[in-house]
Amino acid sequence: MRKLPLLCLLALALASVPAHGYPPVYLDKADSTPDLTQTDTRARLPARGMAYCAPVAVSNSLVWLAHQGYDDLIPPLDDRQKMTQSQLASLLALEKYMNTSLKHGTGPAELLLGLTKFLKDRGYPDASVAYEGWRSVPEGFSGSKSRPELSWIKEGLVGDSAVWLNVGWYKLDAETDTYQRQGGHWVTLVGYGQDEAGKPDSNVLLVHDPATRRRPKKGEDNPRPPNEFTRLTPIRSGRLAGDISPLPVDAAGLYRVEGLTLHGDSELAILDGAVVLRLAKKS
Repeated sequence: MRKLPLLCLLALALASVPAHGYPPVYLDKADSTPDLTQTDTRARLPARGMAYCAPVAVSNSLVWLAHQGYDDLIPPLDDRQKMTQSQLASLLALEKYMNTSLKHGTGPAELLLGLTKFLKDRGYPDASVAYEGWRSVPEGFSGSKSRPELSWIKEGLVGDSAVWLNVGWYKLDAETDTYQRQGGHWVTLVGYGQDEAGKPDSNVLLVHDPATRRRPKKGEDNPRPPNEFTRLTPIRSGRLAGDISPLPVDAAGLYRVEGLTLHGDSELAILDGAVVLRLAKKS
């Protein structure tokens, strides 16, 4: 067999590496990341956990990271045992961290500030925590884009890291092309690039949703599957409107999120933003 020249072998090797630096399909965390339900009575979260989507979504990833060698992320209860995940979620929601409101939940700014302080307290002061989206966040956290980029989200999930998606609930006024915001929600990203049938799809994101709004389909035994498959569809026009700053903003460049069970009387979900955490082992 004729040997290929070294330059040809190098070209073939480079061609097999994605130009964007992350694999087209990533499912390594999908089945090993917890999926705590915020309203689970066993979790005993305040007010039945209705406003606790952010600390619960974050706790999913922190427990996964703890099992990858970052065991300091789960604080001890005493000399013999560590916190349960629900206790960790309750801790994250406290005023000294995310300051979760029983009425308004947790905004991106509160999540970023609370998570950073928690990581510092757990011995990770140099952890990278960044945000992309249209919501207002403290200086130093904002990424380079005011729109969450799909490539940035995917790259952020690979490795010793975590990604949380901030989804907004909206109603659409077709006459004015206006998306009226009804509220928001946080979910844990656990994978991407493959649909429920196992087919590659670059617009599919797998999430763990802390909420329990999903109703079982007819004949379905498990009303809460471990992974929920969502598909992102680009928005080409319109604007977002609502009663939080800095609305109104241009909707073009954002994504509709299809596949989530909607909240209340909302008509659609939009990806308002995303948070990426990257960790490195202590030296």
